[in-house]
This record gives sequence, structure tokens and C-alpha cells, in this order.
Amino acid sequence: LADLQARFVKAFANAPREPEDAFSPSLASALFVLHDSAVLDLLTARPGNLVDRLDKMTDPGILADELYLAVLSRAPTPEERLEISDYLAKHADRHTAAIGQLVWALLASTEFLVNH
Repeated sequence: LADLQARFVKAFANAPREPEDAFSPSLASALFVLHDSAVLDLLTARPGNLVDRLDKMTDPGILADELYLAVLSRAPTPEERLEISDYLAKHADRHTAAIGQLVWALLASTEFLVNH
């Protein structure tokens, strides 16, 4: 975990002596979320992790609530709840993988980067 945290800080932090008073997305941060093997590994269902907990939920509305609270620390809007429900319905044949992709999408969002 310490190694992942160090790579996270390296990918997302501003350069040394550069103030962090504004959001400035970078290629390093985007590539980190897209390709870091440890990040992608966390999106695989394992006993007790977020993807595993969400995978056990049968109500897409409750799943959306848990997903948004866990990743973005807020409830989803009605439109976001509908998007989650539609996405899961379209990918019902690979439910667990679809949940991992939803978690990944929120982690890769600007809202996550700005708030966390």
C-alpha cells in the first residue's frame, strides 16, 4: 500500500515548489489511473473490497448509492442512478467486470481528482 501511495502522490502532486492552489490535470495522473497495475488490480473483486460488495447487490439504485458514496463521498443524482442502472443492464452477462469499470470510471473522473 505504501508503494501505491507513493506512486499516487508522484502522479497527482504538482512539481516541487509549485503551489497546489488550482486543479491542473496531467498526463501522468491520467496514465496512472488508466494503466497502473496496482490500481487496476484493486478493481478486481476480492472478499470484502468495494467491487465485491457492489457485486452482491441486486438493486441497481442501492448499488449506485453505495458506489457514489464510496468513491465520490456523495449520493448520485437521479440521472447518474439511471446511467448506472442502464450500464449494468447492458452488461448483465459480465456484471462483476462492469462494476469494476464503473468504479474505475469514477476514480478517473475530474470530480474525484478535484475532491481527493
